[in-house]
Amino acid sequence: MGSIALTYAKITAVCLTSKNKSLNSKALKTCSTHLAVYLVMLLSGLLIIVLHRYPGYADYRKLSALLFHIIPGLLNPVIYAVQSTEIRHVMVKILHTKKVMP
Repeated sequence: MGSIALTYAKITAVCLTSKNKSLNSKALKTCSTHLAVYLVMLLSGLLIIVLHRYPGYADYRKLSALLFHIIPGLLNPVIYAVQSTEIRHVMVKILHTKKVMP
């Protein structure tokens, strides 16, 4: 996991020193969404380690293990859908339509 953080730190450093604004914004958008999933995995993994020391919290440890394995897989399609402008416009249109029930 440390190599992932190092890679994104290098990408961020290049984006901050580069002059091309459009490429920088695209790279930072991609990095930020990946880092969000990475942080969910990291925090739930750390929570598993901390809760392992306390046997009274076995149910919470199981819940954090589920978070570690399931939530990043569920978030990936949502994150990539929000990044794509076409899908984002369709999602916004669906969410903003007001249907009146008879």
